[in-house]
Amino acid sequence: MANTASRSRRHWAETRHLWILRLIAALLVLGAITGVAVMATQSVPLAIGAIYFAPIAVLVLLVTIESVFLPPR
Repeated sequence: MANTASRSRRHWAETRHLWILRLIAALLVLGAITGVAVMATQSVPLAIGAIYFAPIAVLVLLVTIESVFLPPR
């Protein structure tokens, strides 16, 4: 029983670590998209559109990268 609890804690730690990395990656990409949108368009409405749709693009990108590069469990 102790082995199962240890395995569960280890799995939770690894999962939490992956979510932290995903969050950092998403924030970096969101900031980059926002900066590029503001600099390229010089338009607030287009920048707001980029900010609104950037999280969707980031999620799609992360899921695609994980499904292609990470081995199946």
